Amino acid sequence: MEHLEIIHADDIARMAKHHIIASMQPEHMVIQVDRWADNPYMDKYSPAQMKTAWCFRTLLDKGITLAFGSDCPVVSVNPIMGIYRAVARLFNDGNPRGGMNPEQKISVREALHCYTYNSAYGIHREHELGTLEPGKLADLAILDHNILEVDPDVIPKTQVLMTIMNGKITYQKE
Repeated sequence: MEHLEIIHADDIARMAKHHIIASMQPEHMVIQVDRWADNPYMDKYSPAQMKTAWCFRTLLDKGITLAFGSDCPVVSVNPIMGIYRAVARLFNDGNPRGGMNPEQKISVREALHCYTYNSAYGIHREHELGTLEPGKLADLAILDHNILEVDPDVIPKTQVLMTIMNGKITYQKE
C-alpha cells in the first residue's frame, strides 16, 4: 500500500491479517514545511487521526512489513533525512518537543532495515538486493558517521562519502 501516512486504527489489524506491505516515506512527515507550527496536517486531521500518522512502531510491532522510500523527486532521494524522521520524528525546527507521536519512533537499525531489505522484499527482489551477503548485488553507501552509534541529532549532518551500485563506485565525495 503506497503512501500510507494516516491510517485508521481498524485498518492496521486488516493489514496484518492480509500481509499488506506498508510503503511509507518518513520525510513526508515534514513535506511542505520546516516548522512544526506550520504543519498542515494538524488543521486537516483530528487529534485521534494524528495518533496514527506515520505509525511506524505500531506497524512493526503488529508484524507488518514496512518498506521505506523517498518518493523522489517529491523529496530528496538521499535517505538520511528519512532515517532521521523515523528515529527522531522532529521537524527541521526541532519540534515538537520529544517528537511527533514519540511512541511511534523506531531505531536506526529498524529504519535501515525498512529502507533496505524490506524495500527489496516489497518488489520481490530480496534474493538479490537489500542485504550485504555473497551472491547479492553490492549496493551500499559509505557514510562519514556510524549512524547506528551517534545521537539522532547527528544523523541530519551525516554526509555520504561514497556509493557503490552493483559493485561499482557511482559516487565519491571530493
